[in-house]
Amino acid sequence: MNDDFPVTPVQMQTGVIQRLNNEELTEARGVARRVDQLSIAEVREWQHKVENWMRELHFSDPRLRILEHLSNVFGRQIATREENRPHLMTRVLSEDQLIRPSIGIKSTRRSQTSLRRNLGNSLVARGSGTTDVKRLYSFMRSFGGAGMQGFHGNPMAQLSVIHSILSRILKHRRAQSQGVSKLAMVAVDRRRLNSKDIFDTRNPSVRKMFLTMYHRFRNMYNDHEKESVVAVKGNVDTSAIKGLRAFKGVPSQAELQQILEMLLDLASAEPEPMYKHLQRRDDDSSDDESGGSSGSGMGGESASMVTA
Repeated sequence: MNDDFPVTPVQMQTGVIQRLNNEELTEARGVARRVDQLSIAEVREWQHKVENWMRELHFSDPRLRILEHLSNVFGRQIATREENRPHLMTRVLSEDQLIRPSIGIKSTRRSQTSLRRNLGNSLVARGSGTTDVKRLYSFMRSFGGAGMQGFHGNPMAQLSVIHSILSRILKHRRAQSQGVSKLAMVAVDRRRLNSKDIFDTRNPSVRKMFLTMYHRFRNMYNDHEKESVVAVKGNVDTSAIKGLRAFKGVPSQAELQQILEMLLDLASAEPEPMYKHLQRRDDDSSDDESGGSSGSGMGGESASMVTA
């Protein structure tokens, strides 16, 4: 951990078997420093391991205080991800929307430095409109545009829809003889957006607003609602983006599920407050193919390919 909790020699108690060694404790302290870089499964595994060690130690063992601290670190991370994840939305981006074509595809990028390097300052909305309801109508009819951007508010339940969008992007690019190299997805925290700019098709008030004026297009609205589509008016600053992941071509649905799960998992993570000043995420160091982490950007692919 840090110097506030030094490893001290163990005062062995007669008849007590001590299974925790100092090497394991040192490893656990190092892991806690980068807890936001672990998968949630790894966080839970470490918390379980620490709690087992705590049960094995005698109450007078000086390491117990360290383990209690570690347990709190892992527990806070689990609670943080459980709180943040329901607020995440995802959006598909095409290769044309990637500022850096050499972006790596091995992991999720989350630092603001990397996001701005790969996205610019914001995801830019296409088109324009007058009233909100007219914008929403035009957005639905055209599968995008009208000054709105489309996100999925419940992405893990929309794997087949997202996979279809990726396939349509690939088909579109092949039709233009462009081929395809990379696609990407971003995870956005809706709490960081202006609530007045969010039009969640699952929201009863949004439904009422739309159907009051466009009742005969209720089937179109229902289709978007089933897909958990969330329209966001205007640009989306990178400060609201919590993660982005690039990949080559269209993955299988099983691979897409793994990619999306890890994107949402890491996008919901936050650095442990005690060690935040020590954080240096790997995705700040390299953006090329061999760099491991991935990113994405916003550009000019057909709106029908990216909003669904």
